[in-house]
Amino acid sequence: PDAHTTINPIDDYFDRVYALESIVANEAATPELQLRRLYVDLVGYLPSQTELETFVASPTEQHYAQIVDQLLASPHYAQRW
Repeated sequence: PDAHTTINPIDDYFDRVYALESIVANEAATPELQLRRLYVDLVGYLPSQTELETFVASPTEQHYAQIVDQLLASPHYAQRW
């Protein structure tokens, strides 16, 4: 539970469950990995090198939210599903 700072009540819940089961959570994903996962999950392909570099240079929650909105508005959103 003390390995990372929780962000929301769901994280707090899982921290308690993990502690009871002696499970150690992984560290937070790097900005690059976070963006790659987002792209694959929402549109089914990886971001361009330029998109990665831009996000890694400014990995704020606001920037991430903008990218989520952009991908959800994309005609490629959920296309592979």
